[in-house]
Amino acid sequence: MKNNLLHTNQDIFGQRSLSAPAILFLLAIHLGLAFAGRSIVLISTLHALLTFGIGLYIALISKHPRKIILVTAYIVGAEIFWRMTNASIFWEFGKYAIIALLLIGILREKRLHNAGLPILYFLLLCISIPLTISAYGFSGNPLQMISFNLSGPLALAVSVLYFSQVKLSLKDLQKVAWFTAIPIVSVLTLAFYNTITAANINFTSESNFLTSGGFGPNQVSAILGLGAVMMFLVIVFSTKTSQRLIASGLMLAFLVQSTLTFSRGGIYNAGICILLGSLHLLKVKKGKIGVFVLLFAIALIGVYFLYPQLDQFTGGMLTQRFADINASGRLQIAQADIEIWKQNLFLGVGPGEAAYQAVMYYGQYAAAHTEYTRLLAEHGIPGLIAIGLLILMALRAYFRTPTWESKLWTVVFLAWPLVEMSHAAMRIAAISFLFGLANAVWIEQAQKSPDPVMNKLSTKRE
Repeated sequence: MKNNLLHTNQDIFGQRSLSAPAILFLLAIHLGLAFAGRSIVLISTLHALLTFGIGLYIALISKHPRKIILVTAYIVGAEIFWRMTNASIFWEFGKYAIIALLLIGILREKRLHNAGLPILYFLLLCISIPLTISAYGFSGNPLQMISFNLSGPLALAVSVLYFSQVKLSLKDLQKVAWFTAIPIVSVLTLAFYNTITAANINFTSESNFLTSGGFGPNQVSAILGLGAVMMFLVIVFSTKTSQRLIASGLMLAFLVQSTLTFSRGGIYNAGICILLGSLHLLKVKKGKIGVFVLLFAIALIGVYFLYPQLDQFTGGMLTQRFADINASGRLQIAQADIEIWKQNLFLGVGPGEAAYQAVMYYGQYAAAHTEYTRLLAEHGIPGLIAIGLLILMALRAYFRTPTWESKLWTVVFLAWPLVEMSHAAMRIAAISFLFGLANAVWIEQAQKSPDPVMNKLSTKRE
């Protein structure tokens, strides 16, 4: 897209910004979709296939091919909804859908800049594939092991490749934030409905499947936390009071339900991202008072009203759960990965194999929860180099951003996947997509915002 699009009221997606009524309408649709998808599997399946079909149409035919960014953002938000409603799609559908759409997008861009690091990152992880194949052969489980463990890294590499060719503005990323968060409302709806309709909820020191909508608490907590992070970004950057108010309500709702899953990862992810974002906001001396007042009000409501109510609702177990610093076996699994790496230093044991060899050190089959130790155990020295490349890509993305506001977005997009990988490996597509999105090239706003507060923010440089 040419930069002259910035001189119109449109963004690179070829359409005007979302209005508050449009957002409310989409939220209502996804609230209804939650119940329809749970009741009728066909609806959830058709929703997944239709979403991918629209993405393919845009990627192949549309005059605005970069709208696939919005589709991929939507897939990231909808992935857990499809899983928890048992949509008739394969488990890694979200990751491979993103891979397919962004690969087509790369071909339509007809250029390839900054491709060396992401390509090398993934190729390094392919070196140990023969180890898995030689241990099990070509059919059945080995191929699933390879696909399950390398789909995330492949999606990450493709995402970095694609977004390194794309220029985005503040307005573009606000729309990406909404398209990510809106389908997460369906996950929120199912989890909340389960919580308020349950005859009896037994809160313990473990994650709670019931308050997670009957699905894996780790993934539900993570995606709800991501929804809160996206709403935080909207609150900070939106120029419209109506959108900020909607985002504030959603942010609180996402955080509350993520907390009630008793899976701490989602809250930790969100907390770290919001803290880092707020620290970047502090670098601006003027024009941020209104934003901070709103964020402070949200914090007061959360700390002095919602948290005591939630703690009472859980019989005091909420405080006990978050006071517990036990890593729920993750540390022991990570230690098993390190032991496996010590015994297979150069090439590791092959993708997927560490979970089986963990029996010798952990006492049972244990899929990795820490992506970094998995890379060492299954890929050896090439895995260690791949970790270094991840860090290098993250640093490159952050330090090449030109303004405080671009650094705020970038640090959030980097922090969320890097923290999530530390305790939940690469189980969801959001990790790859956000890391790639952080590598987008920023373009200066050609027009001043109608919001004087945002004008002050936009003109301030670090």
